[in-house]
Amino acid sequence: MDIQYLLDRLENVLASGSRIPFTGKTMVDEHECLDIVDQLRVAIPEEIKQAKRVVGERDRLVLDAEEQAKRIIAHAQEQVALMVTQHEVVKAAESKARKIIQEAELEAMGRREGSDRYAIETLATLENHLNELLAVVKNGLRSLEKNGRRTAPKDSVVEASKESRPKAKGEVS
Repeated sequence: MDIQYLLDRLENVLASGSRIPFTGKTMVDEHECLDIVDQLRVAIPEEIKQAKRVVGERDRLVLDAEEQAKRIIAHAQEQVALMVTQHEVVKAAESKARKIIQEAELEAMGRREGSDRYAIETLATLENHLNELLAVVKNGLRSLEKNGRRTAPKDSVVEASKESRPKAKGEVS
C-alpha cells in the first residue's frame, strides 16, 4: 500500500473523532487507528526497500556515467595528443622541405654561376685562339702582299671563306 494513502486515512480517522468538551482531546476508534498503524509498518519497509533500490540504481547510473565520462576524456586526450604529434610531424616535415629547397636553390645558383664562369673562360680562350689565328692569317696575307704574290682581292678571300663554311639556318646564298 501507498504510505501517503495510509497517512491520509489516519488523518481522516483523527479528524472525524469525537471531541471531549473542555479538554482539547479527541476520542477515536482505537482499533481502526491501530489497523492503519500496522498497515504503515508493512508499507514503510517496502517503500524503504524501493527507495534503496532507486538510490542504488541512481548510484550505479552515476558511476556508469562517471566511468563513461572518464573514457571519453581519455579518448579525447589521446586524440589531442595524436593531433599534436601529427602537427609536430607536419611542422618538422615542412621545415625539412624548406631546408632542402633552400639547399637545392643554393646549389643550383652555384652551378649556374660555375657554368657561366666556365662558359666565359672557354669563350675567352676561344676568342684568344681566334685572335691569334686571325693575326697569323693577317700576317700571312701581308707577307704575301709584300712579295706581290697575292692576286685575289681582299673581298674575294672573305667570299671564298663564306662559301666553304656550312650555311646557317635562314641564311641566303
